[in-house]
Amino acid sequence: MTGALSIIGLFCEDIRTEAGGMHTIVGILPENVDFPQWPATLPKLHLYVRYLMDPHFDPGPVSIRWVMPEGNVIAQVRLPTEMVTKARTIALANKAPTVGFISQMVTSPFSLSAPGRVQAIAHVNDQSFVCGSLYVNVKPKPSS
Repeated sequence: MTGALSIIGLFCEDIRTEAGGMHTIVGILPENVDFPQWPATLPKLHLYVRYLMDPHFDPGPVSIRWVMPEGNVIAQVRLPTEMVTKARTIALANKAPTVGFISQMVTSPFSLSAPGRVQAIAHVNDQSFVCGSLYVNVKPKPSS
């Protein structure tokens, strides 16, 4: 990790919760996904977000918005400030180099009627940045 904060969002087909709280991420999608025709539909689409920060860094309010190509927000996760503060305090007391969090979102079915970019936008204090991106396009299958 470089800097005080890293937030990575992965779009995937499924997230399974395993015994002991571990997660299995299934079918991580590449940056670009082509469908043979419109409308395009996936049975479901997950967004898995991993937050990693220096415990000395106070991020203030932290949230992720799942934004569709038209600009509408279909899901949002906000990390409770008290939870972040408590985790930072524990990490500092234990001299841990980082503190981390995980959040998940899912939509089912996931449908698009036109090409465009689906984004996960992180909001930390008064700054925003893209932490996950998925460009969906149509590319007809070649005829044989």
